[in-house]
Amino acid sequence: MASGVLCFILLVFTSYSTWSADAKSNDQFLWLRNGQSFTMRCTTTETDYDGLYVLWGLGENKEVFFLFAETNRLTEGDGYRGRVQTEGEVNNLQIKIANMTEDDSGVYWCKYRHMNKMTFRLSRTAGNGSTLVVVNGRPCKPNDGTVLSNNLVMVSAISAGSVFLLCLIVLLLWLVPRMKKLSMRKRPRRSDSVYEDMRKNNASHRANHLTQSTNHFP
Repeated sequence: MASGVLCFILLVFTSYSTWSADAKSNDQFLWLRNGQSFTMRCTTTETDYDGLYVLWGLGENKEVFFLFAETNRLTEGDGYRGRVQTEGEVNNLQIKIANMTEDDSGVYWCKYRHMNKMTFRLSRTAGNGSTLVVVNGRPCKPNDGTVLSNNLVMVSAISAGSVFLLCLIVLLLWLVPRMKKLSMRKRPRRSDSVYEDMRKNNASHRANHLTQSTNHFP
């Protein structure tokens, strides 16, 4: 069961890497045992950053560390203190995380922090080197389809779009006739009112003619 979950995470990560414009070719997958270390490298070609985050989890919900570029000060997150070593410049940083456990399995993201000098607002952009690490897991079988080709992803997207378009057409075909019927019911029936006016005018004309004819007799 656990192996299946890890394979699913691998599938999601691979799909994200295929579609994301930020994903780079050196993203990697690692299979480790308890107590082993792993090494990843975060790089960027941008220059307007002030530091580097390494974040853990598909939702990037846990901070492994933050490295402030100006002072090279490393601030480690809970659970990673004393386990992180870095080497190199922030824009090309080699990172080693020691004593890995099963709880450390997941995706490690390289995120560079930027500060807007006008508004002082902070933002993050993805760097190269995001890594999926699995501890004590069995590698997924090749026929599990964990690595999606670009063609397969494209076919899936086209299929999903076709289904959505078909549903939209069916909805319109069902809705338009009903809207027309509703509009016809609300429209005033002018032809009936005109016909009624004509009948009244004819009756009045006949009554006047009869009155005039009667007046001719003594």
